Amino acid sequence: MAVFVRNGTVNRGKQFACTTKAPITVGTTAIVFQEVSDQSALNADIDELRETTPESLEADDYPPLTIADEHGFEVLVATSRGGIQTASSEINGPSSGTRALITDEHGFALLDIDPDEGFKLPGATVTEDIDDRGAAMTITDALGFIAAQIRSDGKENPGIGTGSASDAVERLNARCLATSSMTPGEYNSAVARPIWNINHVISYGQSLERGSVSWPAVQTNQYGNLMLGDSVQNTNQQATDYPTFGEPVLKPLVATVTNGTTLYTYEEVEDFLPDQAAWGVTPTEAAIGFVKKLWLQGLAVASDTSRVFVPTINGRGGTQALALQKGASPNYYGKIPDGAAKVKAAADGLSKTSGVAGIVYIQGEADYTANTAKDTYKTRVLQIFSDIKADATTVYGAADPPAIFITQTGGSFTNDASNLAVAMAQIELADENRDIYLVGPNYQVPNRDDGHLLSNGSRWLGFMIGKVMHQVLVRGMGWRPLEPIAVEIIDGSVHIGFHVPVAPLVWDMPYDGRTPVDFPGKGFDLYDDMGAVSFTPEIVADTVVRLTPARALTTGARVRYAGKATYNGAGCLRDSDPLTSSGLYEYDPNTMQPDEDISELTGKPYPLHNWCCAFDIAIN
Repeated sequence: MAVFVRNGTVNRGKQFACTTKAPITVGTTAIVFQEVSDQSALNADIDELRETTPESLEADDYPPLTIADEHGFEVLVATSRGGIQTASSEINGPSSGTRALITDEHGFALLDIDPDEGFKLPGATVTEDIDDRGAAMTITDALGFIAAQIRSDGKENPGIGTGSASDAVERLNARCLATSSMTPGEYNSAVARPIWNINHVISYGQSLERGSVSWPAVQTNQYGNLMLGDSVQNTNQQATDYPTFGEPVLKPLVATVTNGTTLYTYEEVEDFLPDQAAWGVTPTEAAIGFVKKLWLQGLAVASDTSRVFVPTINGRGGTQALALQKGASPNYYGKIPDGAAKVKAAADGLSKTSGVAGIVYIQGEADYTANTAKDTYKTRVLQIFSDIKADATTVYGAADPPAIFITQTGGSFTNDASNLAVAMAQIELADENRDIYLVGPNYQVPNRDDGHLLSNGSRWLGFMIGKVMHQVLVRGMGWRPLEPIAVEIIDGSVHIGFHVPVAPLVWDMPYDGRTPVDFPGKGFDLYDDMGAVSFTPEIVADTVVRLTPARALTTGARVRYAGKATYNGAGCLRDSDPLTSSGLYEYDPNTMQPDEDISELTGKPYPLHNWCCAFDIAIN
C-alpha cells in the first residue's frame, strides 16, 4: 500500500509505502510506513498560486491523479496546477528504457513512460487547447475518439463517459461505426480494372460455382457481355483443359442448361425430374451482368459494347482445394490457363484487347467434409490464387493482378468441428490480403434440400458478387462484409461489435430450402468449457448485438454464428443495404417446383442486404 500526502506542513508532497509484510491482523499488527519519495517541490509556492486562483476555484478542488506500478510506486503524477510529471527513475533503482507501459487489448502501446525521455503516447494524437476552454490536454485514438482528457474546469470528460454499461456499449458502437465508415475509402490501386475490350473473369471452385442443379436457365440481361462458344460452361468438369460447346469463339452470352456434351432445350428441361443432375445458372454470369448494368448507369448510357465481360467456368464439384491446385493429379486446374488462352485467341481474332479483370472463387464444401484445418485451407487457396495470377500474366502479358472475390461456405455444408475452420479461413483470407474480397455468405438464398442453390438462388448470389465487384473494380472503393470486429464482456453480457456495410443491424429470416425461417437464438451459440450456455439475443445499437447469458461464463468461452448443429449453417442477422438487383425473381411453373413460387419474392428484384458471415471466435 502507498500513501501520497497532499496537505500539511511536514510531509506534504511526500509518498510513503507500507513495509510490513504479511500476515497482517487488522487492529493488532503494527504497520510501518517508509518514505519513498519527496516531491514537495511540485507544491512549491502553492500559496502564491492560490492567490492567483479565483476564490471559487480552490486548489484542493482538483486533487492530483497518480498512476502507480504494481509495487505502489508512482510512475506518473498529474496535478491541477503542476501539470504532468514522471516520477524519478531512481525510485525503482536503475532502469533501461521503458519503465512503465500501458497497452490496449491488442498489445499496442497507449502510454510509454521512459526514465530519460519522459512519457510518450505512441498510438495517440495529443492536442492542447491553448485558449484553455476546459481541456488542457486531450488524448485521442486513431479514429478521433477521446481516450483521456485533462481539464482545468473540473467538468466531466466528454467522450469518456461514466464507466457504466451503456457508456461501454456506446463506445463499442462508435468504434464499429467509425471502422465501417472508413472501409469504402480504402482505395486499392494495386488491382486490375476492366480496362480492356474483352475483360475475362475466371471462375473456379466446386458445384455451386458451376451452377449444379441450378436449372432452369433464368436469363440475366447481359448488356453486351459474351461467352466462349455456345455456353458459359465447358463440356466436361473432369477435363484438364477447357473443352467448349462449339467453336471457341466469342458469342453473345445466354443462359444455358447442360450436362456434359448436351445442351438442353427448354422442352427437355420441362421433362426433368426434380433433382435432375444438370448445370444451370452460374453465379459468375449473373455477377458480370450486374456489374455491366451498374457501370452503364454510372456512365449514363444505355449500352457500350467497347468493353464487355467474358466468364469461364472452371470448377469441379465435390473437390477439396488440394485437388484443385495446379499440378494435382488429375490436373483439373489445367482448365484455367487453357480457357484463358482460348479467350485471348478469340479476342485477338477480333482485334480486341483482352486481360483478366477478376477472379471469382466459390469453394469450401469438400474441405468442410474433410475437416481441413483453417491454416491449411488458407495456404492451399492462396497457392491457387498465386498460380492463377501467374498464368494470367503468361497468357495476357504483364498487367496489374486481378482482384479476387470469394463467397463464404455455409448452409447445410457447414461443419462445426474445428470452430468453423473453413468459414474463419475465408474471413482471414480477406482480412489479411488486400486483393481478396469476401462478398459474404450464401446461406440466406433459396436452396435445394441437398444444399445446392435453386436457379434463383444461384442468380441471387451472383448479384451479390456483382455488387461487390462493381464497388471494387468500377467505383474503386473498399469492401468488407458484415463480420465481427470486437467481442467484449460488458456488465456480464457478451457484446459483439460488427463491421456493418450499411447500418443499422436487422433481424431477418434466411431461407431453409424454400421456406424463410426464424431462430430463437438468431443464429448464435454461446458456449464455454462447461458446455452450451442459454442466452437472450438483442440488437442494442446500430452495430452491436448483446447476448445475455443465463449463467456466468467460465473459461474457454466462445461465440458461434451460423453453426451446423443448431441452425443448419444459417443465421438471422443482416444489415440495411437498400440496393436491389437489376433482374427479378422468376417463377416458371413448367420447369420449377410449386414451392419455388415464393410470394414475397416472385416478380420482384432480389434484395441485396449483406448477411452476417459465419464465425466462431473466443470471447475476451
